[in-house]
Amino acid sequence: MFHRKSSYRRLVLLSSIGAATLGFSLVSVIPASASISAGRVQLCSQGSYSSYLLFSPPNSQAFASDTVAAGSCETFNVPGTDGQTTKIQPTRSGGSTISGSAASAPDASGMKIATKGAASSAYWVYLSN
Repeated sequence: MFHRKSSYRRLVLLSSIGAATLGFSLVSVIPASASISAGRVQLCSQGSYSSYLLFSPPNSQAFASDTVAAGSCETFNVPGTDGQTTKIQPTRSGGSTISGSAASAPDASGMKIATKGAASSAYWVYLSN
């Protein structure tokens, strides 16, 4: 009888450790939903492809953000001068722009953008901030 109780306790302990480990793993892969601060834009590549942002500040040459891997999110500073609008174009890795664009400024509220869908039918949406 002592052996059976001991085995039961080990099973409960191992189950608890496994559940705690699984819970930690699930929490660690879910991106944070914190608000994005002013002058920043977060890009989440939620489609089956990597993506990046193409920034076009007024009176400056356009440039690209780092590429965000599928399933990941990264946050970038909005370039330009306070009070001037910078065009933000979500782009599929490989150089194909995704229809539509957003706009922001270094002194504007932060924003979140997600690219979605398959590479052949890519689209983007605003996420709530």
